[in-house]
Amino acid sequence: MIDLYGDETQRVDWSKLRHCETVKFGTPEYRDIFDLRLYNNKDPHFLKLSTLIERSEVVAAEYKDTIKICLESVFRLQSHSWDWTAAWEALIFLFPGSRADEIAARARTADYPPIDNYMVFLRLQVNDHIIKLHKDILEIFQTISTKLNIAFQPFEVIKFIQDSDFILNQLPPKALRHLRLKDQTANYTLEVGKLNNLSCLILVNDKLGMGERLPSTCMAFDVRSRYKGDIGDMQGFASTFIQDIGRCCRHRKPKALILMSMTDKAYQASGKIDKLTLEDVQFPQLHRLLDKKQLPTAAHPERNSKVFSELSSSSIILDAEPQIGKTGAIMAMLDILYSEHTLLAKTSAVPSMLTKPQLKIRKSNTLEEITVELCAIVNDSDETLNARIQKLLTTLDTNNLFHHYHDMIDKLKEAKALLEAIYNNNLIAPMNSARKAKQRAFSIVDCGCGLHGILHMFRSNSSDLDPAVRIIGIDLHKSILQLQQNNSFPNVTFIGHVGDMASTDHTVIKNAPFNVVVCSCSLFENDITRHIHWANKQFQMGGMLIIADVVRRFPDKFETTLQSCGFKSRIPYKICDIFQVWPFEKDSNNTE
Repeated sequence: MIDLYGDETQRVDWSKLRHCETVKFGTPEYRDIFDLRLYNNKDPHFLKLSTLIERSEVVAAEYKDTIKICLESVFRLQSHSWDWTAAWEALIFLFPGSRADEIAARARTADYPPIDNYMVFLRLQVNDHIIKLHKDILEIFQTISTKLNIAFQPFEVIKFIQDSDFILNQLPPKALRHLRLKDQTANYTLEVGKLNNLSCLILVNDKLGMGERLPSTCMAFDVRSRYKGDIGDMQGFASTFIQDIGRCCRHRKPKALILMSMTDKAYQASGKIDKLTLEDVQFPQLHRLLDKKQLPTAAHPERNSKVFSELSSSSIILDAEPQIGKTGAIMAMLDILYSEHTLLAKTSAVPSMLTKPQLKIRKSNTLEEITVELCAIVNDSDETLNARIQKLLTTLDTNNLFHHYHDMIDKLKEAKALLEAIYNNNLIAPMNSARKAKQRAFSIVDCGCGLHGILHMFRSNSSDLDPAVRIIGIDLHKSILQLQQNNSFPNVTFIGHVGDMASTDHTVIKNAPFNVVVCSCSLFENDITRHIHWANKQFQMGGMLIIADVVRRFPDKFETTLQSCGFKSRIPYKICDIFQVWPFEKDSNNTE
């Protein structure tokens, strides 16, 4: 696997990807499928039911009778002889409390408690069974409401069948208040996973979407009318069973209860006590993608072959626990493939760094061509650093290239989106902190500021700035000094310094600590170590370093270098699938 926050920043060497042995791994606080609790209904009369439809009808009637008897006993509306049912194993989560008065008190409340509200998930085989059970339960609630002269709703009952109403439209005001959805419009799409901490019974046939999770408060999943037979032969339902109960698996998830009704001939033959666990369920091999017996279809490129010879050697099988993130891993891999094999120039004029730039300077027209040539200059290993810097400056002076280049960037809507994201996501919060600390000014160094850098974001918001903002802009070209001449923004001060970003010794920079150092699309060098060490020296107190550039422009192990300087990485993010922003926070106790 490829670590999204580590190796994802590097180019992938696909030639090194080979078949490997299966490796089982775990993640902290993950609730695995074999860690779920299991209740196996061994009622002989139930086990003898020949079809799943018969099971569905019996299970629906059992839930109705159990709810009716429980509530009538709790409120002393009618005397019943209590028989423990499998349905009660699940319903106990909807009637929390060890005594009748506790259950009654909770059921009478006008609003659900803030915590300890659980979901019970019930699968039935026939839509008519779901419709009838839904109607019967609501009628029980209405009968008790009438007798007690109160609005009575101990839990919600939601049905998922073909043409059933939206979840939102099935919820009464009590549930809407609890979920803070009372202002939502009708037909608002509300997924089951969003019903977290709502006391509810979900009745479903086959409507849930593939991979849709149940919330962490789902504590019981009844599949007795969904699967039958012996655990050693699940009649072709093993794969579906794993996907089904796997919805109860996730990180930081309490142990959910799975209600089944299966036989175990192996245990019975050995005379052992029939105490079924999920480890006893014999799951056959689920993935048949590498089966040599499978023949290509007529439309397959290997239709003239007898086996999937080439396909088998190129297949990637991702086999892991349910709801652990397999789909996310596949999406991340597709993102890597896209970045590796798609030129960014197809979507914008931003340079693709996938090929080594030519060192020979040629006449350039596009933003990509210019950027590749500038990168070639600063990465020419045959030249000294000073010689490279001088050559870069000469190139920028030729034919007014500096102005032309930055004007092209200014017209790029993705570049504007990048600056807006940096301002909103990474600069507003530290400015607020500076205001609370009663700092007189919020100081920024903009490395490689050019003519259209972060300065313009502050100037366009100058009336709202508190404290005032002081920006030191550094660039090789003297044209940045013209930005100092505009004094119409009283809350924004700009001081330009002409020179190399990582070797400047300007007194204004040397003698003052800064809150933020920004390097936005200005690090043309492949090895940016010297820039990291220079930025580190600017933080005499805690601060933030923001590095933004084209996706995959970042060199190997640059995060390690930043960490060695005392920087702590925050979560990076992308803009328009073209740029990537890496914020780093400086530990004020760790200075170089």
